[in-house]
Amino acid sequence: MQIDLHGCQRGDAFIEICKALDECKIMMDDQLDIIHGYHQGQSLRSFVRSGRLIKMLRSNGYQVKKINISDPGKTSFSLTN
Repeated sequence: MQIDLHGCQRGDAFIEICKALDECKIMMDDQLDIIHGYHQGQSLRSFVRSGRLIKMLRSNGYQVKKINISDPGKTSFSLTN
């Protein structure tokens, strides 16, 4: 599954990521690609790639790990059990 977070603030981005992870579980999709961009600033990209986001997600019951950060405008996560 893929979501585009262009133009989102961190709080809104977190909510959208949680919604997408819930949808991934329902669809039995084990990967979430997050499009955050990088030309209009690094703030959202830094948040998505930070350990802080992973901790926030885990504290909300989501088990994820980063699997791909080679594309500067996209970060991929794997859902784990």
